[in-house]
Amino acid sequence: MYRLHIGDKSYSSWSLRGWLLFEAFGLPYEEAFHPMYTPEFEAFKRQAAPALKVPTLEIVEDGASRYVWDSLAIAETLAEAHPEAGLWPADKAARAAARSLTAEAHSSFAALRNAMTMNIRRRYPGVGHTEQSLADAGRVQMLWAWARSRFGAEGPWLFGARFSVADVFYAPIVTRFETYGVPTIPEARVYMDAVLAHPAMVKWIKGAMEENWFHARYEPFPEENFADWADPRPPRKVEAWKGDVRARVNLACPFSGKPVKADSLAVADGVVIGFCNSGCRDKFVADPTAYPQAMRLLVGHR
Repeated sequence: MYRLHIGDKSYSSWSLRGWLLFEAFGLPYEEAFHPMYTPEFEAFKRQAAPALKVPTLEIVEDGASRYVWDSLAIAETLAEAHPEAGLWPADKAARAAARSLTAEAHSSFAALRNAMTMNIRRRYPGVGHTEQSLADAGRVQMLWAWARSRFGAEGPWLFGARFSVADVFYAPIVTRFETYGVPTIPEARVYMDAVLAHPAMVKWIKGAMEENWFHARYEPFPEENFADWADPRPPRKVEAWKGDVRARVNLACPFSGKPVKADSLAVADGVVIGFCNSGCRDKFVADPTAYPQAMRLLVGHR
């Protein structure tokens, strides 16, 4: 039996990687959530020692537990135990390239990670755009474009028709690009849209939106506290909107968690909110205050 220990879905990029290794490949597991920077999290670390961080995979056999920590170690453990799941590309050359891209995502891009921490609930266009972080972002996009041109002709993913470990490891970077408004080349934007629409990513994003706390270290503007975020003032003007879907502040419909559609957008006090269909949008337009899930998206954007 697999038990996957993870941290906050809003902030923990490494937890997202570990979680996708199960959710995106249909592997059975039990989720164990430990809020970061809490006594509960510290207790978990003592239990799972020498593991110190999330994700940590607990494998329970014959009543005993053993732990695998570090997302790359978890990936290799699952690939070895479940070759039928296809975590790595089947083609030898593609598999070698996928491992190279994955290893680089695992060990590199420190400037990008430090300047643009993962924060799925907020949008901060332009924040963290240092020379070093944007250089990392450029390298990431070059790798995506190279993999897609070389191996991706048969599908939307880095290595074609099947989602792979490489896509798992770049998924948190996709969310960073979205949160901080990183300039992207067209090939990168197409790939990002595919990742954000993946059913497993939609499910994770929905879970992040439902978390009702925040950590100041992940918030560039900590004065936007949880009380304001949870109960924003009503918009003065709200209406259906037609424009570029990339202008929306949310990745998934606040009602259903399904991907946002380009023909189902609303604008409230200048903030574009996306919905999965026109029915959801029209409900919000008719009475914004009746839908706190959507109202929360206004804080920090108007």
